[in-house]
Amino acid sequence: MLDYKRDLPGRNPEAKRELAADVSAFANATGGHLLFGVEENEGVATNIVGVEVSDADDEALRLDQTIRAGVDPRIFGLTIRYVPLSSGRFVFVVEVPRSLVQPHMVTTDKHDRFYIRHSTGKDRMTVAEIRAAVTLAQAASERVTEYRSQRLIEIQEGRAGARFEPGAVTVLHLMPLSMFDPGSGVDVSRIERGAGGLMPLASSGLNYRYNFDGFVAYTSSGNGPVDSYVQVFRNGAIEAATMRFTSWSENTMGGGRGLGTVSTEYLEREVSRGVSRYLRALDGFGIQGPVLIGLSLLGAQGYVILRGNSSFIPGQEIDRERLVMPLVLTEKLGLEVPQAARVLRPSFDAIWNAGGYPGSQSFNEAGDWRGS
Repeated sequence: MLDYKRDLPGRNPEAKRELAADVSAFANATGGHLLFGVEENEGVATNIVGVEVSDADDEALRLDQTIRAGVDPRIFGLTIRYVPLSSGRFVFVVEVPRSLVQPHMVTTDKHDRFYIRHSTGKDRMTVAEIRAAVTLAQAASERVTEYRSQRLIEIQEGRAGARFEPGAVTVLHLMPLSMFDPGSGVDVSRIERGAGGLMPLASSGLNYRYNFDGFVAYTSSGNGPVDSYVQVFRNGAIEAATMRFTSWSENTMGGGRGLGTVSTEYLEREVSRGVSRYLRALDGFGIQGPVLIGLSLLGAQGYVILRGNSSFIPGQEIDRERLVMPLVLTEKLGLEVPQAARVLRPSFDAIWNAGGYPGSQSFNEAGDWRGS
């Protein structure tokens, strides 16, 4: 859908409220574009006149801040850009995606109303439309959780398309909120050209092949089980799993049962690197944010945390078979490794908590990652 405006919105409360209503109406429907600097007649563009501003970057920032302050919850994936004209004027384009966290409410000046875009224009949402939007958002959240749980079961049962030796496995999921949208997904035929960005976790080389689910890159010894893989699904989700952060040493003295360890700092570094490059891969595939990220540790009961590469002092054993860390969310797909680590910190903290520590030891008091 397209909506044309001759002039940019003003700075008064009424203009801010109207902008928030226009944008949220698109987000609560199927998405659309607002174009400022275009004259129209009954919804049809008639003349590109542009708008005159002294600083286009400042104006784009003002629009973004007005929308962020006036719409709740925040609309992920919204972009604002401007196109210069030969006249020295600009056309501003606000691209609003279809939101999967509907409904969005206009909160400017305590307006507290919901709008939706129809073919005839912008209307107040009915009670039925609001209820349907809430149900859609809840269903999307439940589907993501169910999808992740099912994949973890398949990995543990050896049905995930890549077979591991017995032992603890670290699993990373990147799940775009658009993954259940029929209009979204990955063109599988394009993946091979960017396979280098799909390096498995903690790996320096890879093999790859197409499979029924999409495309998988992996490392293994000969024809035996893999020790690290990355699966790209047709719906845009990415799953990475590896055994390289955990180890098991048999106790050959005294009849003990052996000792399993989790190299947590190594895990944090390599998972942060993996998230950074996999998000860039998704961006290259045309997938938009936001993306939910889930970290899990399977088969870890009885393992203990290994701190650094120095002498090891056994700590508290992990008391359960599966550690399924809370999901974290990122809107930005261009995260550098330290930024990815900060996003992942709640997941890292949970692993250290399971080993008897108050939280990750890899962040300073300011919350900055100390890894490399």
